[in-house]
Amino acid sequence: LVISNNRAAARQKRFIKRQRQRSCDEQVNKALGIILSEGGSTTQHRQVRIAVGRETFTREEVLTSLQTLRDEGHLRSFKSAINNFQVFWARNEEPPAGSFEVNGE
Repeated sequence: LVISNNRAAARQKRFIKRQRQRSCDEQVNKALGIILSEGGSTTQHRQVRIAVGRETFTREEVLTSLQTLRDEGHLRSFKSAINNFQVFWARNEEPPAGSFEVNGE
């Protein structure tokens, strides 16, 4: 009985962690909508964390949300210099649609 209680507690802990991460993902996405509203704008992890609430979510949860958005192709991350540890985040913007022409016509 103790083993199944431990398993149930572990499952509940994982469930709560996933729910918190989903909530963080939503809040980060909303914050980025405001922070990165202008084309070509960038941000850093700290600005996003402050926007979603430093006491609400942990540094790791916010970073995981940013990484998830990057993995899904919505964001890109880059460093401003080779020896700089500061990571910047920006929207992965669609290239402008061009007009297509058929050759020879």
